[in-house]
Amino acid sequence: GTGLFVGSGSALATGGPASLLIAFALIGIMLYCTVHALGEMAVLFPVAGSFSAYSTRFLDPAWGFAMGWK
Repeated sequence: GTGLFVGSGSALATGGPASLLIAFALIGIMLYCTVHALGEMAVLFPVAGSFSAYSTRFLDPAWGFAMGWK
């Protein structure tokens, strides 16, 4: 939203345009890896539930409950 433009304006003034492109590329790569891993888990371990079902199964039931709270 608008917070992205306000925050990127101060980052642009401080670091310049190359720093914004590098940060965008790094975050994009991390998000791609996360979504790719989630897709592989969905294919290998299909569950009848939401994303919190994977947290319950692989991390901790309390963590899965906290993720599915709202």
